[in-house]
Amino acid sequence: MAKAVTALGLGAILGAGTFGIAYAEAVMIYGARGVDSLPVDVAQLWIGATVATALYGLVGVALGALTRNTVAAIIGAITWVMVIEVGILANVLPDIAQWLPAGAAVAL
Repeated sequence: MAKAVTALGLGAILGAGTFGIAYAEAVMIYGARGVDSLPVDVAQLWIGATVATALYGLVGVALGALTRNTVAAIIGAITWVMVIEVGILANVLPDIAQWLPAGAAVAL
């Protein structure tokens, strides 16, 4: 339970911080090109990125508890998200893929 709470909290902090840095960089780059505002709801994107990153932290704790092998957990997680969900299921079965972790993260 302690690992799950820690991963949830650190995932949220990391997600919010990373999004904040990326947003500040985007504002500077677009500002230099004459674009004064971004055409999206930044607050909603920020919250979604924070929640998604925190939840992926919980997935990492679950995979670590199931496998007990760090390398296998990392390779399995990357393979699942990048190859199976995004590469295969999103193209073959998009109605199902939207309910899996990557689809939920995109929806957030």
